[in-house]
Amino acid sequence: MIRFAHFPFFYFFIISFFSLIQFKAFATSFASTTVQKKVESSDVVVFGTVVSSDYIRDNLGDIATEITLNADRFATQPQFKKPLSSPQRNFTVRYPGGILEGIGQKIPGTPEFVIGEKVVVLLKHNSSRKGFWVHNYAAGKFSRIKKGGKEFLVSSIFSDQLGVGLISVSDFDRILDDFRFKTSFSPKDSGDEKKIVIAKKEEKMVSREVGSLQEKRTIQSSDEETPPSHSEQFNFYFLILILIFMGSLFVFITRYQKSK
Repeated sequence: MIRFAHFPFFYFFIISFFSLIQFKAFATSFASTTVQKKVESSDVVVFGTVVSSDYIRDNLGDIATEITLNADRFATQPQFKKPLSSPQRNFTVRYPGGILEGIGQKIPGTPEFVIGEKVVVLLKHNSSRKGFWVHNYAAGKFSRIKKGGKEFLVSSIFSDQLGVGLISVSDFDRILDDFRFKTSFSPKDSGDEKKIVIAKKEEKMVSREVGSLQEKRTIQSSDEETPPSHSEQFNFYFLILILIFMGSLFVFITRYQKSK
């Protein structure tokens, strides 16, 4: 005969099993998509230096990270309906997730930006959430590095695959020309204008060698990523409450049976 005290273990196993399925469903996966295809599906490509980062709520109320770039060059898709008429020196880009008002939201696969880092970012304009969002999450952000006297763009995704996560700047420019991207440059700072000052506590960038990231990820990319809704933010906390409840129930039942 099965004793009732054994049941909490069964419940704990079932909850843990479904929680693993849940987290697997929320994970971001990437496909080995060429830089050419990524550029083709982007609205805007911006070249610049990371100045600052901040956490905000977008137009739909979800937490997002907003990165400010000291932009020096833009490339706009010819089919893009809202071309940049006057590129700004301070240009903000966004991606889902962050920490705001005591609530943390971590989205797997989102890019990482370092203050002072020179980057090239592929962007999509999101009409519902407003603003420009990093296209294809981390696969849409490239760091500019120099190796062997030549400048390369390297992504944290498939960084060892030439043409996917690694490409020379000259080859990247050729791709922009092939798709007839309209290139424009930010206005130069004049003596009367207040120049952008990068934060004093500038994070030291660790030199990134080509192929340094050995992590392999399987990825599915989409044209426009949609951050998870508010309900998804509470799934983790709800799971924790259930586990605490089941653990307390197990302790109570065990002590009750011992008291008999």
